[in-house]
Amino acid sequence: MISRKVSSTSSRMIFKYLCCWNMDADSLDVLLGPLEVGATVTSFLFGCLAIQTYVYYSRFSADSLIVKIFVASVVMVGFAHLLCVGVALWQMSIGVHGNPALLSVFPFAADMIIAFTVAVSFCVQLFFTLRLLRLSGGRVLPSMCLAMSTLFAVSGFVVTAGAFATTTGAQFVGAQFVTITLSLTTGAVCDLMITAGLIYNLIKMRASSFAQTSRLIDALILWTIETGLAPCICALVVIACFALMRENYIWIGVYLILAGIYANALLAVMNSRSFIQGRDMDGRVEMRPRMHQEHQPSDRPSGMSGPGDTDSQV
Repeated sequence: MISRKVSSTSSRMIFKYLCCWNMDADSLDVLLGPLEVGATVTSFLFGCLAIQTYVYYSRFSADSLIVKIFVASVVMVGFAHLLCVGVALWQMSIGVHGNPALLSVFPFAADMIIAFTVAVSFCVQLFFTLRLLRLSGGRVLPSMCLAMSTLFAVSGFVVTAGAFATTTGAQFVGAQFVTITLSLTTGAVCDLMITAGLIYNLIKMRASSFAQTSRLIDALILWTIETGLAPCICALVVIACFALMRENYIWIGVYLILAGIYANALLAVMNSRSFIQGRDMDGRVEMRPRMHQEHQPSDRPSGMSGPGDTDSQV
C-alpha cells in the first residue's frame, strides 16, 4: 500500500501534472481504494464461477460439445481477467511505491482487463439473445439486441486500443470519453432489451397456460429478472460513476466486477435447469437456433423450458 504521505515535493508536482485531476496528492485512497475493493469482489465472483462450473460439468454431461466449449471459453477468459486484475493491482500499489507519479500510468494488465471484460460480456449477451430468439419466435427484437451487443463489443475493443495508445489515466479518459460512454450505454441498453423481451414473452405464455405451468413460468420470470438485471445494474452504476466522478478510479473499481457478474449469470442460468424444471438433470442443450419444432407432449406450453435450456424455444 502506498503511504498517504508523499515524501518529495517534486513527486507531488509530477503526480498532479500527470493526472491532471483536481484532487490532493495525499488522497490516494480514492485511487487505490476502488481498485482494491473491485479486485476483492472480482476474486469472490470468480470463486462462485468456479463452483458453478464444477456443478455444470458434473450435472450436464449430455450437453453438446459446442455448449461445453462455449462455457469453458467464458470461464477461461474470466480466469484471464482475474489474473490481469491481480497483476494490475500489484503494479499500481506495490510497483509504484516511492514514485506516486507512476500511479496515473495504466499498466498493460489494466488495458487487457477491458478486452477480457468486453469478450465475456459479448459472449453472454449473444447467449441471452439466442434465448430471446427461441422464445419470441420473431426476429425484430433479437436483431436489435444483436446490433446493440455488436456495437457494444466494437466500441469496447476500440476503447481497448485507445488504452494501449495512451499513457496516463487522464489522457485515456479525455481521448476515449465518447467511446467509453457509447460502450457502457449500449451494453446496458442491450441487457435491458433482452431482459424485458424475455419477461414479456414469458408473461404472454403464462396468460394461456394451466395452473401448474403458470407456477413454472412465474419461477422463470423471477429467475430472468435476477440474472438479467444484475449485469445491467452494474453497468448503470459504472455509467453513473464515470459521468459524475471521472477524476478518480471509482468507476474503474466497479467496472472490474462486470465480467464476473456476466459469467456468473450465464452459469446460473445453465445450472438452474435442474432446479426449475424438476426433471432429468442430464437434459441436453444445443446452441443451434430452431424456429420450428415438432410438437411433443409436455406439461409446459410449446416453447417453454428451464431458464438455460437452449434446446427448446428459450
